[in-house]
Amino acid sequence: MEQTQKIDRIPNVWAFFMVSVAIIFDLLGFGLAFIPVAGWLMASAVGVVAFLTFFLWFTFRGAGYNSTRKVAISGGGFLVEFIPLLNALPAWTLSTSLMIMVVKGEDLFENQKNKLKLKPKYYGQKLTVKPAANDRNYKSNYTSPSTPSPVNARQNPPLTNRGFKGIASSDDTSRFIKAA
Repeated sequence: MEQTQKIDRIPNVWAFFMVSVAIIFDLLGFGLAFIPVAGWLMASAVGVVAFLTFFLWFTFRGAGYNSTRKVAISGGGFLVEFIPLLNALPAWTLSTSLMIMVVKGEDLFENQKNKLKLKPKYYGQKLTVKPAANDRNYKSNYTSPSTPSPVNARQNPPLTNRGFKGIASSDDTSRFIKAA
């Protein structure tokens, strides 16, 4: 039976740290949002740093932005945090939580798909099982070539020890080893 490893790109501990950092970015943006002009610019800079932080974090965890759903979630959080006075909203916390849920959903789907042994290509297809090679009634469809190909002794040396005291054991290399 084939063993497959459970996929968990963002474990709960990492998810907790990601959401905690998102809350810190949102609190920092909230504090800067009510300072006119300079605060708005600094809050936008905090939004850019937060975007780069979460972009790298998700990418290094193996949950990169490979779907339009993930790009829309993260891009929406970035746009909300980039607009003055709207950056007081907890957009990073919301977008990070949604990204984590999307990634966990993808992992759950992959784990369920890997758990199934027989996967039909489309719904309604009948599943047929081929007999194993060690089954008594098994007849192979493989036809061997009529003449066997020769084995090259230099590429495939024999694995027997012929009494030499060196590390090599084939006839081709025995002339290079002097018996002690």
